[in-house]
Amino acid sequence: MIPVGLASLLLLAGGCAGEKKKGAKGAKGPEGSAAAIAEPPSALGPEASEGRMMKTLLVDRRRCSTEGRHVDQFDLNHDAKADFVTISAAKGGVLCKQADLDFDGKLDAFYYYREDGHLEREQFDQDHDGRIDQGRFYDRDGKLALAELDTNFDGYVDVWRHFDAGRLVRMEVDRDGDGRPDMFAYFARGRLDRIGYDVNGDGNVDQWDHDASRRVRLALESRKAAEKALEAADEGEEDEYVEAPPSDAPEEAETAKKSQEAKQSKKPAGGAKAGAPKASAKTGAKKKPAAKKPAPKKPAAKKPAAKKPAGLG
Repeated sequence: MIPVGLASLLLLAGGCAGEKKKGAKGAKGPEGSAAAIAEPPSALGPEASEGRMMKTLLVDRRRCSTEGRHVDQFDLNHDAKADFVTISAAKGGVLCKQADLDFDGKLDAFYYYREDGHLEREQFDQDHDGRIDQGRFYDRDGKLALAELDTNFDGYVDVWRHFDAGRLVRMEVDRDGDGRPDMFAYFARGRLDRIGYDVNGDGNVDQWDHDASRRVRLALESRKAAEKALEAADEGEEDEYVEAPPSDAPEEAETAKKSQEAKQSKKPAGGAKAGAPKASAKTGAKKKPAAKKPAPKKPAAKKPAAKKPAGLG
């Protein structure tokens, strides 16, 4: 992963790239060191990193050779494959360690040790494509001295970071992909101080940008402010959310059962008349029985008058 400061610096450098450099292969760098290495680092060994112009990051096969050496293998995830390998001299200490960090069956981390047992160099394959894209070198005191990065993952080094007693003092960037740095950033007390550009490819700074430190500082401050705003928004959302208390289903069922039994006990006995008044569910007041209407009286049937027999009276 590329650090935030480095990413901001590379963004600034992107807009300042000049024309294709025409310098010779053996041109000198800003400090007079050789600007090219004919052989890959796998053949020259870790010491070749001092030239800075390593085109590729390759594993040091000589240091990690298992011929005539003691090899210890460890299976960390128990998949019957070695994930961590230690290579030691037949009569000495550890020379090389190799690791498969993502357990895909391919080695992606390499560690090289000096004769005194101190770490000298380490390499990593960060995107797991089988090619080394980050290398770091340590001095005799165990402090970081040089870091080499392949930021675009094309197999070639394009960023060199130099350290003094573990503190970053200079960073060199190859913007046009010719294997030679053309941007030089200098740091003071851990902060960017100035940036120089090699425009004609002679290995020397032709243009200086003294305002880059202010722009990088503003970019970092803006980034931090945005991150704090996001964190505050996330915390606010968490405060608004209130988790409901867990329900106890057995207790609720028991309470409902008791309530139902209580209602049934208040009901009148089975012998009560169906027309008996019931208590109101809302107010509890008893309803008055409906007034009974008198049944309509049937008219009395009129008896036919008795007929007198003829001849009387």
